[in-house]
Parts: sequence; structure tokens; C-alpha cells
Amino acid sequence: MAKPRQGLPGNSGHMHISLVDESGANLFVRESRDPSPPYPDLAYISDIGRHFLAGILSGLPDIMPIVAPTINSYKRLVENFWAPVTVSWGLEHRAASIRVISPPTCSGKGTRFEIRVPGADVNSHYVLAAIVALGWRGVEKKLDIPIPPLPKGEDVGGSADKGERLAKNLKEAVARFTAKESVAREALGDDFVDHFGGTREHEIRLWEEAVTDWYVLFFFLLRSLHLVSRSDLANECSLFRYCREQLLPLPRPSPPGTYLPTENPLRHGNFAASRQVPQPGTRHGIPEQT
Repeated sequence: MAKPRQGLPGNSGHMHISLVDESGANLFVRESRDPSPPYPDLAYISDIGRHFLAGILSGLPDIMPIVAPTINSYKRLVENFWAPVTVSWGLEHRAASIRVISPPTCSGKGTRFEIRVPGADVNSHYVLAAIVALGWRGVEKKLDIPIPPLPKGEDVGGSADKGERLAKNLKEAVARFTAKESVAREALGDDFVDHFGGTREHEIRLWEEAVTDWYVLFFFLLRSLHLVSRSDLANECSLFRYCREQLLPLPRPSPPGTYLPTENPLRHGNFAASRQVPQPGTRHGIPEQT
């Protein structure tokens, strides 16, 4: 699961990749430093490595359902949680979508690219196949890297990040994945894209029909019980957090005909009587946020 807990970073499934020839030599590294690279971060990356990197960067937005295949995947891919949210890269940059690992920070044989977008919920075989397909497409077409590297110390999504924002949800990702002009169709073939895209559309339909605990908490506890004014949004959010912490798990629905005792605080008529009298420095009996 990519994001099992709200408010904490998710679970990643980063993929490291390099290419070697028949003798085992790393094809991503140069024999000596390039005196005039297009970007300093590429000084030790070979021409094949640069084209391979360009292929991944140019096709990454179109293969998002492979590297982020579930509804939950996109709960992880949000700002400020150490997850990449844009098409971005950089030498030893641990916030970018692709972290370039090469000399002088490692040995030549250890040169590789770390693809940081995948989460723990991916099919690793699909991810590896998609990365190789995109990278080799870049080599065959001799693509140039489309964006500058993310400067050290800069986070994704900032003013220095020139990359495109990746899909924010599975529905947006699938629409781009299955589009007629999608790079995914060129790299992976129409049959796979149509079939896999169809499975993701099925998950989207299931999600759109689902009613989760969030709705139960928010509407039942806040709307039905009328504990706060509808206009007092800030305090309503505080109360929601309080209810989630104090009243979970919610009681299971009672069988038809079951009598609910009057002291049950979730009954409309007795909740007001059962809650504590508000104390100074609180609103509705709940400590003010500081």
C-alpha cells in the first residue's frame, strides 16, 4: 500500500536501473569527465545514458497508471511528503522524480538512475518494462533532456522546478495513458494500454461508488448532530479531528428492532447532555488549536 497512514510519508517502491554491455561494463558512465556537458549534473553520464534519461522524462507523465496504479497511490504523491510530484531530475537529488547517481558521488560501475515515482503498490515487472521501453525509445530517437536539473536544496513544485506536474489522481492518469497520442501506446503497444487501462478504469468506477469512513465521520458526526455552526469552518475541522480520535471506531449498526440505551452519546437527543461543559479556553468542549 502506497499510503497507509494520513499525515505521514508513504511507502515507496523506487526502481534503480542501469545498462551494461556483454562484458559487464556500465553503459551509462563516461570514461572521463565531459568538459562541456549540457548540465553539470551530466558531466559523467554517457550519451546513451543522457538519451535514456531523456526518454524516461519525456514519457513519464504518460505511464503514470503503471508507476502509480491505484487510487491510494496518489495519496502518497503529494507535496511536502518527500514524494516526487513533477517531471524532475537531478544529481543525487532525493526529492526529484529521477535521482541521477554517478561519479563523483559513486564509482563508475555504480552509475544508475533511481526512478522515485513508484510506490509500494506497483507491479515491479510492469514498472521495469515501462522504464526500459521509455529509456530505449529515447536512445533510438536520440532525445535531448527536456528540462534542466532540479537545483540542490530546491524541492519539487517550487519556482526552480520547470517540470510538468504529474497526474493528481488515477482518473487523470488513465485519461492520459489511454489517449490516442500517448507515448505509452508507442512504447508499450495498443493492446497492453487498452487492457491495463481498462482495469484501472474499473478501479475508478469502484471508488466512485464507495462510501468511506470519512463521509460517515464528517457528515454523521458534524452535520447530523449540528455540533458547530456551518460557518465556523476552522473549528469544524478541529472538531472533526477530535471526533476521529475520540469516537473511532464507530459502533456497528444495530440489528433491526435493537434498543439503543439512552446514555449512548451518539443518539441525537442525549449527545448534548452527555458531553462535558465547555471550559475556559475551549470551544464546544474541545481545546482551541494553537
